[in-house]
Amino acid sequence: MPSGKATKKPAKKAHTDSPVAPVGKVSKKPLAPKAAQKAANKAKDAVRKGAKIKQTKKVALGKALPTNSAPARLPLAYPAEGLGIFVPATLKRAWSRLDQEKPSQSASHAAALVKLGQASPSQVRKPTATKASTERQEVGLFLVRSTASSAAQALSSYPVELNADSRKRQIDRLRDFRNDTKAQVAEAERWLLDHNRQRGTARSSGLISAGRILQLTPEEATELRRDVRGIQVIENRVLSIVTPTRVTLAVGGASEAACWHLEAIGQRTARRDGRAFSGRGVHVAVLDTGVQLDHPELAGRVFEGWKIDPRNPAVDASAVVRDTQHRDTDGHGTHVAGLICGTTVGVAPGAQVMSMLMMPRGYATTFDFIRCLDWAAEQPEIALVNFSAGEFPFNDDMMPLVDDLIRTGVLPFFAVGNDGQNRTRSPGNYIDGISVGSVDPPQGGTVSAFSGSGQMTYNHTSYEVPDIVAPGGRIHSSYRGGGYAELDGTSMATPIACGVAACFLERAGGALSPGQLSDLLYRSCTSLAGELKIRQGHGLVQVPSR
Repeated sequence: MPSGKATKKPAKKAHTDSPVAPVGKVSKKPLAPKAAQKAANKAKDAVRKGAKIKQTKKVALGKALPTNSAPARLPLAYPAEGLGIFVPATLKRAWSRLDQEKPSQSASHAAALVKLGQASPSQVRKPTATKASTERQEVGLFLVRSTASSAAQALSSYPVELNADSRKRQIDRLRDFRNDTKAQVAEAERWLLDHNRQRGTARSSGLISAGRILQLTPEEATELRRDVRGIQVIENRVLSIVTPTRVTLAVGGASEAACWHLEAIGQRTARRDGRAFSGRGVHVAVLDTGVQLDHPELAGRVFEGWKIDPRNPAVDASAVVRDTQHRDTDGHGTHVAGLICGTTVGVAPGAQVMSMLMMPRGYATTFDFIRCLDWAAEQPEIALVNFSAGEFPFNDDMMPLVDDLIRTGVLPFFAVGNDGQNRTRSPGNYIDGISVGSVDPPQGGTVSAFSGSGQMTYNHTSYEVPDIVAPGGRIHSSYRGGGYAELDGTSMATPIACGVAACFLERAGGALSPGQLSDLLYRSCTSLAGELKIRQGHGLVQVPSR
């Protein structure tokens, strides 16, 4: 695998709504009893809300915010809102509207983010003077970390394999190295003081996310990147699952004909001949909408459930806690988990899945993704990560973090996206990790029309995505509620490829580095006749056999 790669306007006050709604002119005529009661209730409610706001201190990551920096008071939508944690107004608006809007109602996620003020309109259409562009000036949250990370330093000298013993040793090394990369972050804090930015900050102390969380406007973030060398400034933005292009609920269980994906990757033939691997002993983290642990298809194979604690503002593994409810908030996560380790639909039924409820109802933030990466880095048993989500278009903010995760001995699999040719999503378009596209039934000989692909350039390096393709059209798997569903999307192809990787790891007894496992996957692929290389990468991935 490639090694890690390096990559004055005054602060604008956030808008603050008046805590009490104006009552307007007082009517000289007496009100009817019902109208009077309604007006009285409305006045009481306004006063009660106003008092509550005045009595509640706005806290930014453990420090009180000045009154004029309090974000606009909006309906409760983002999980951390109302818990004494600073939440940027633009992020709350995005969360609230995305929560009410079905994915199919938006032409693309990029257009949705423009509408919500979370992306520049120039990314998808000609800039116009809209409310969205104005909202971009509001204070947001940014993670500032050193580009010369502890992980990069440690792994330049110490290789790591995808097994628990090797990863434990590597994690210990990382903890020793972590204190050596604080100088650049300290310089960023001095920059804030020199520019009279009196906003709350907090420390992030994760293995790969070590740094500072700062409140900045986009202009300040740009100035900080320009003025302080050796740092990465990552904005907290909205992410979404790579939404399946079609969802069809199925009746009954999983028939052999329905599971065409197992035939296409060679697993059905290997099982029939007694030469199949099952991914036994391999642990896979699924960062998704949650997984229904008691689904019959997954019996005993999804052994742990985790989630992000919205009350904890830390952008590291400390914000991850056990999910005692073991729920799937959408259905997407249970479908993905079934394709990895399901009894009848899974590629690697011997693998063990650790469910991370990162994206309730299909949405999360950049900081949530970073928390989960840091959590995965700290779990020595995790060898593979499946992530079928992202943002459009290309955004390299998280690329150094993905590189560092790989250096800790975890290989991530990313969906390239369902936006078609010459369109991709991050992190599915990153140079590191395994980018997965989709092929159609009946034999997987044709790349799906919806499957993303493209030519990318990063740090003067040109490359193409996806790296490989796997079955992604009309994929039958477990679904929330105990049943099954047939879905289309690169979100389905990604866990199938991840399951193949688990089989390779079982064959090698875990004695493979991330780069070695990647090479084995690439060499296993079958080239698809009539398809451009940029559409299929190395080709259709195939399972190993004895």
